[in-house]
Amino acid sequence: MATKKTILFLGATGGVGLSALRRSLAAGHTCIALCRTPANLTAQLNTTTTSNSNTTTLPPNLHIITGNAHNPSDLHACLTHPSTAPSGGVDIIVSSIGARPTLRGMSDAHVCEKGMEVLLGALRAVKEERVGGKVPRLVAVSSTGISEVARDVPILLAGLYKVLLHTPHVDKKKMERLVVAAGGKGEVEWTLVRGSFYTSGSATEGLVRVGVEDPVKGVREKEAVGYTISREDVGKWMFEECLDKEGREWVGKAAILTY
Repeated sequence: MATKKTILFLGATGGVGLSALRRSLAAGHTCIALCRTPANLTAQLNTTTTSNSNTTTLPPNLHIITGNAHNPSDLHACLTHPSTAPSGGVDIIVSSIGARPTLRGMSDAHVCEKGMEVLLGALRAVKEERVGGKVPRLVAVSSTGISEVARDVPILLAGLYKVLLHTPHVDKKKMERLVVAAGGKGEVEWTLVRGSFYTSGSATEGLVRVGVEDPVKGVREKEAVGYTISREDVGKWMFEECLDKEGREWVGKAAILTY
């Protein structure tokens, strides 16, 4: 039986984060979700509403904190939430924040970079307060098309990625570099999850292929090149491989997920 963990979700209202959150709640893990608008999350969860009121019944192992992932005090509140006391802190952090496309471009061209800078700063502050505290596991959702080691998208899409996804990919690259640098300092144990082009399909069985890259050594250990992957399948893989079980084989690795 998997050890019950305390997991912090940043970006839980998005498809990937929501998929992993649902499964983590069902497995009995304590989950903390930071949301700017909690109603956006509760509306997507399988909740029940009483006939006599508008009160929504949430899972008892879910703690929603209203706030912004770019606000240091909000991150600090998540990392020191009372629910973390039994285990001495958050065990795992899932970061799946990202910008939304608009008619003028991305809603925030630096959303992932800024979010990671604030998160890592908050982790350092908490570590100073709790001398000798645990080193958390960080699972950061990234994207294919940004590898500096080898091509991980079909050649037919490579040029299109560079044109249409240049801005978000620059942001993801900067985020990844911050994560790897923090790992080198012993601040986090990390796993990068790079999905191919994200779709809104349902989860599948046996269709997901997984490639492996070591960004530190600059080595592609296993190739997996494909066109698409559903957000639901990415969240499912994250839960099964990195959240519910220890997943030590993924520490310090970038997992490439595709069909």
